[in-house]
Amino acid sequence: SIAHAENRTLWVICEDKVLVRDKPKKSSTAISELTPGTAVTTDGKVRNGYVHCIDMANESGTGWVREIYMTDEQPEPIHRTATVISRGRLAARKWIGGERVRWLKPGQKVTVYWMTSEWAVTDRGYVMSRYLEVGE
Repeated sequence: SIAHAENRTLWVICEDKVLVRDKPKKSSTAISELTPGTAVTTDGKVRNGYVHCIDMANESGTGWVREIYMTDEQPEPIHRTATVISRGRLAARKWIGGERVRWLKPGQKVTVYWMTSEWAVTDRGYVMSRYLEVGE
C-alpha cells in the first residue's frame, strides 16, 4: 500500500472529484470533496481501502479517501488526445489497478485528463501511461 507511511504526501488522481468521508466506509457521511491533483498528507492509517488524511488543501480537516484514487506522484494535467501504442488490446480500468471496464485497441484515440509516469486518467478509464503516446 502506498499510504502506510506517516506524514506522507499523496495526490488525488481522478477524472472529476473524490469524496472525503468521516469514516472509512462507503456508507459514511461525505464531509468534503477533492479535485484531481490535490495534495493530501496521511498519518499512515489505512482501513477498508480508505486512507486517513490529516491535512488536505481544503477546509475539511481530517477524513478518509479511497486509496484507489491516490498516487504517490503528483499528476500532471494533460487535457490532450493520445494514441494507444500497445501491441495488443489494452485494458481501461475503473480506477488504479481496478476492474477492467473496456478494451482499447492499438491506434485508438483517447482523451487524457491527468497523467503520472505509471497511470493516466482518460475518457475511457484508467490506463497504464506507458501504452499512450500523447499528441501535441
